[in-house]
Amino acid sequence: MATFQNEITMEYSTEEVFKVFKETAKKDFQSFDEENPIGTFVERKVGAYSERKGKMKVRITDYKINSVYEITSTKGSVVYKSRYEFYPLSENTTKLLLIESQYTTGLFNRANALVASIVFKGRIKKRFKFFIKCLEDQIEKNCMQ
Repeated sequence: MATFQNEITMEYSTEEVFKVFKETAKKDFQSFDEENPIGTFVERKVGAYSERKGKMKVRITDYKINSVYEITSTKGSVVYKSRYEFYPLSENTTKLLLIESQYTTGLFNRANALVASIVFKGRIKKRFKFFIKCLEDQIEKNCMQ
């Protein structure tokens, strides 16, 4: 299994940061129920611009208000997990931890983990920076409403 971890301290309350995740879940998962979100899923088409088209199932696998938001995406034997953990450091400061993992069931799991850890490490950091910029933009948008 290939695992990547990124974290950032944000100058927003945990409630403000988590609110963006909750609002996104409401948009992405038609049957999202905040009281019982675990197990909610959606199927998405992937590979529109490649020869390897198919469907990916995205499922909420852990959810604790202002604490944890985790989704697991599965396509065939490949499983991707994104776990967001929220830690209040003060009234207006939150540490956001993102743990991403990918694994393949079957014989090639170790080989895939090695290749992913070498090839994708730099991309993961760049994608995290972009993600944080978008998250901050969305928080600011919500604060102004």
